[in-house]
Amino acid sequence: MADNKKIQIPRLKLGNQGLEVSKLGFGCMGLTGVYNAPLSAVDGIAILIDAFNKGITFFYTADVYGSHANEVLVGKDGVSEMVVGVLGGGQLGRMLCQAASKMAIKAVILDPLENCPASALSYDHMNGSFDDSAAVQEFAKRCGVLTVEIEHVDVTTLEELEQQGVDCHPKASTIRIIQIDDFEGARRAGDLFGYPLMIKSKRLAYDGRGNAVAKSEEELSSAATALRGFDRGLYVEKWAPFVKVNV
Repeated sequence: MADNKKIQIPRLKLGNQGLEVSKLGFGCMGLTGVYNAPLSAVDGIAILIDAFNKGITFFYTADVYGSHANEVLVGKDGVSEMVVGVLGGGQLGRMLCQAASKMAIKAVILDPLENCPASALSYDHMNGSFDDSAAVQEFAKRCGVLTVEIEHVDVTTLEELEQQGVDCHPKASTIRIIQIDDFEGARRAGDLFGYPLMIKSKRLAYDGRGNAVAKSEEELSSAATALRGFDRGLYVEKWAPFVKVNV
C-alpha cells in the first residue's frame, strides 16, 4: 500500500516568472553509463517518466555524462506533452532546442537542410522550407506552439494559422511590423522605433552583411537603395545602443 501513496515533493520557485522546480532532483549520470553499463534508451526513458510521475521536475544533466546524451533522453521521454514548433533550424534554433530539452519540452523544427545545426538536438525535424506556406501549414498541425528563429518567414501564413487557433509567438502582427515593402512602411517603422533605424535585407543578411543604417527619415531611401531597394524585401530593427567596456 505504501507504493500507492502519493509522494509530495517540495518545490522551489525560480526567479519571478512563475517557474517552479522540485527541490529533489534526479541525477542522470547512471543513464549513460558513468558508474555502470549504459541503459537502453527505452529503459532510460521509462525511469525518467517514473521520476517525473513521482513529482520530480529537476533533472541534472552534464556533457561529461555523454555529449547531449542525457538532454536527448530527457527531451524524448514524453515528460512534457507540449510540442514547440520552430521555423528554422539554424544556430539560434539549436540553442533553443538545447534549452528546451533541459526543460523536458519537445522542440521540433522545420528547415530545408537535412543536417542543419538544430537537427541533432531537436525532438523531430521536418524537412521543408520555413517560407513555404504549404510546408508551414502542415508543420503547424503537429505543434502546440509555433515560433521562429529567423525573421524570413511568411507572415500571411502565420496570420492564417492564428485565425485557425494556432498559438504563434511572436505574433504575426509583430513580425509584420519589421518587414517593410515600401517607403511608407519604412517611415512608419521609423515613427515607431525612432532613429537611428537598422534596415536589413530579408535574405543573406547576417553578422553585419546586408545591413544599412538610416539616421533620419531623410536617409531611408538611400539606406534602402544600398540594399538594392524595397523590392528586394527588407525588414527593420530598433537601434540598440550599447557602451563598450574594456575589462
